[in-house]
Amino acid sequence: RLIHEIIPESGWVHDWTKEENQNGKYVQIDLDILIDEIIIGPFSPSWLHELVSDLVRKYDINKPIKKSRLSK
Repeated sequence: RLIHEIIPESGWVHDWTKEENQNGKYVQIDLDILIDEIIIGPFSPSWLHELVSDLVRKYDINKPIKKSRLSK
């Protein structure tokens, strides 16, 4: 997860109408630095693991994909 703080130029409210994306802010980031590992739910179906694996290959993210140990 990434949290990026926006400090408004004036006051407490940021004017999102001035942003390219009014639902958030585009942030240029190197995913290889941001992501340490990818964890999916312990009861996730195998197709989800395959889907995540395909995305990891597509975007050249060389990080391990693991199932969560929670609830096991």
